[in-house]
Amino acid sequence: MILVTAALSIIGRETIFELNRRGERCRVLIPRVEKQEELETFFAHKQMDRGLIEFAIGDLGVAQSLPAAVDGVDAIALIYPALDFEVSQLEGLAAAVASTCADQPLRHIVHLSAIGADVDAPTRLGRLMGRAEHCVAGIGMPFTHVRPHMFLLMQNVRSFAAEIQRDRVLRLPLGHARTSWIDARDIARVIAALIVKPGNNDGVTLTGPEALTGQDIADMIGLAAGYSVTFEDLPPEKAHGRLLSNGMQSWLVADSLTMFEAFRAGVAAGVSPMVEQLTGSRGTRFNDFAFEYAWAFRQGEDAGQLSGWLN
Repeated sequence: MILVTAALSIIGRETIFELNRRGERCRVLIPRVEKQEELETFFAHKQMDRGLIEFAIGDLGVAQSLPAAVDGVDAIALIYPALDFEVSQLEGLAAAVASTCADQPLRHIVHLSAIGADVDAPTRLGRLMGRAEHCVAGIGMPFTHVRPHMFLLMQNVRSFAAEIQRDRVLRLPLGHARTSWIDARDIARVIAALIVKPGNNDGVTLTGPEALTGQDIADMIGLAAGYSVTFEDLPPEKAHGRLLSNGMQSWLVADSLTMFEAFRAGVAAGVSPMVEQLTGSRGTRFNDFAFEYAWAFRQGEDAGQLSGWLN
């Protein structure tokens, strides 16, 4: 039995799908029973084997709710909820899981972290992820840290669908640098592939299969959506106000700008082979993602909108 936390997140529910496809039994953690219907709809849409799935009601932030969720499982896909909570809780969430699992014999914990996780990272999220990694490593069970570019999820681009439809412009503070965007579903495929194997006590760095310029991304969205889209480099000072006005929390705005400055310098241009090595598939190219979600970028398709940045 595999426990999947943050089951309502994009990566969480796609991890459940991948494990279900492999015939693995899952216990999925949701914060309250009313959320079960949302996942049941997803399971039905994906034609998943419902007999392999059971629900647990609990919250990573409520330590007393975790023992029942962990009882009887032999592996955990430790995924955090979308970052709409106070980020300082992140280390506490990992610590709560670590404490709960201290006496639970687990064959593997796959921990969703992020590229740049380090106690001395330049971003708040990076530092807290670094501390969370230490908590997981301290449990004393086999583990693997999965480290994608969380600021470069392809799904995040859908957050700008309304603006792209209105202005026919993709605005991001990327300069002329190339960046390797990754599909959240490829992250889920890696988690599912890893969790059924023995832990290697190591970190796995993930990126998308290609490094693209902002105009490359705009061109692909436009081609899929059926109208021309141009790329506009957003100066950091303008990006700050824009991200705040979009409702992003101030700490995440600061982290985003720090990361975008690094991206502008080319630090995200590298391409890791790990998705292909671990799953047998090269991973989703942005052009394929754009065509699959073209409905989200077509004028009038408001159903394609997402709010926030990390979903």
